[in-house]
Amino acid sequence: MNYSKHNKDSEIEERIENEIIVDCYDEYEELSGWYCYLEDNLSFPFEAVCEKKSLRSPLKVGEKLKAIKLADIDECGVKISAIVKWQDREFAVPLEQLKVLEEPNDLNEDFLQAMEDWKYWVSVGGFC
Repeated sequence: MNYSKHNKDSEIEERIENEIIVDCYDEYEELSGWYCYLEDNLSFPFEAVCEKKSLRSPLKVGEKLKAIKLADIDECGVKISAIVKWQDREFAVPLEQLKVLEEPNDLNEDFLQAMEDWKYWVSVGGFC
């Protein structure tokens, strides 16, 4: 389907409000809703590339890595992080810093949608 940006944003916002953070009354409940949604839809491990700098991460734009799993919810703070393997080390980076490389053929639509939803949420100021 070919949607305009406005229609696509409306679709994402509707999914966030009605599926991901429905019945959430505070930031912790929203974080829990997001964590469950991402845990249900993301498949690990996956190859990724750093697409933007973050003060919380040593990665530089363009560096490739492997995302291994979601960081434990208690370690996430207000930003969901992924545990990554990079240069023989494992550490957590903000999930929105990663761009999925579509090399694996088994990445499904739900996986890609979940990543897009999370990045949208962060871009509009969710959890800031």
